Amino acid sequence: MPIRRPRYTIVQISDPHVPAGGILFDRVDACARVQASVEMMAAAGCSPNVLVLSGDVANQGEAEAYTLLRPVIEAALERFVARLLVAPGNHDDVVHLRTELLGRAPAGGPLDEVVRVGGLRLIGLDSSVPGEVHGELDDAQLEALAGELTKPAADGTVLVVHHPPIWSSTPMSELVALREPHRLAAVIRGSDVRLVLSGHTHRVSAGTVAGIPVWVSPSTGSHADVLARDGFRGHAGGGFTRVDILDDGEIVATFVPLTGRDEILYEIRADGSELRPAINSGSPQRRPTSPRPDGETRT
Repeated sequence: MPIRRPRYTIVQISDPHVPAGGILFDRVDACARVQASVEMMAAAGCSPNVLVLSGDVANQGEAEAYTLLRPVIEAALERFVARLLVAPGNHDDVVHLRTELLGRAPAGGPLDEVVRVGGLRLIGLDSSVPGEVHGELDDAQLEALAGELTKPAADGTVLVVHHPPIWSSTPMSELVALREPHRLAAVIRGSDVRLVLSGHTHRVSAGTVAGIPVWVSPSTGSHADVLARDGFRGHAGGGFTRVDILDDGEIVATFVPLTGRDEILYEIRADGSELRPAINSGSPQRRPTSPRPDGETRT
């Protein structure tokens, strides 16, 4: 059976929270975590068509934060010959994001964009509300989205919005969620939107809105504790997301962790050679011929 190859690959990096000075929580080099994601992609032979930054690019919207990250992003785009789509988050300053990261003229208002690669369309919506943590999409944004979706894309549409339009398993996250997600659902229901990509919660989760799959990517800088009931708790960890769209329309979203990279539990080549035993398994045993990735959902 021939190996299937994706027609399009999207890499989603979310919530790096780069601060002025670059060091998050006095110990995490936020830009280095993004760079590590790029290096992991390259080492795996992954060459994305689109790099998505799904919000909270800066930790407090500082101009210096975007200046620090810009060479990392520009080098990645050149290396992979990829397009960039940015959907701002609640920690972002959209004016500084436009000028210091994207190199554009200063401008206010939502940063909503459309990127096309071949027959694939990606739409980024700015759900940030200045001075607030929760997300909103106003009437003008939803009307513009509805107008754009009247023209279907040959290979469908991927929608990117920082605040997830689905319920969160952590109670406190509900207080900072996307307000009135049913309004977005009404616009995309029955359209060619095939996947919604979000961030914000710093952990991997999946659901549906208007019958369309929603994938929530983790943060590259930290990992949110899903068992925290009365607040937010973050751990060292995190990762990024790879989304592959195949010729037959199948979409696979895969969580790629940024921790534990030096501890190899098993390693198997396509021909079944170079087997390694699982830790504490005793004598070497034959493993399945296909790897078991850390977190995968098929849509």
